[in-house]
Amino acid sequence: MEINSLHILLAFIIGLFWGGIWLGLACRHELQQWRKYAAECENEIAYLERQLDVEQRIYARLETQLAAKFSRAETFRQPENNDDENTSAETVITQDQANPARYIFTTQD
Repeated sequence: MEINSLHILLAFIIGLFWGGIWLGLACRHELQQWRKYAAECENEIAYLERQLDVEQRIYARLETQLAAKFSRAETFRQPENNDDENTSAETVITQDQANPARYIFTTQD
């Protein structure tokens, strides 16, 4: 049997056909892997968003507790070291009415 140009053309077409099938299967597999990876990333993002919500609620609760604690004036005694005598002074912490996030420290003898 003689090989002519028709045989070469037919072999080329069959090669393209099988190559296309293998390439399509490889791309399909790769696409499935990327979809799986994207789903894992979405799950991780959802988990991190839930964690962030929990941490924000904890932070808000602690911030509220801190504001409640310092909303009233608190007094404590703090000793001052002098060379002549050992005296103590009171430090009063009050919350600024104009700016609630600011606290004023005053020392009274």
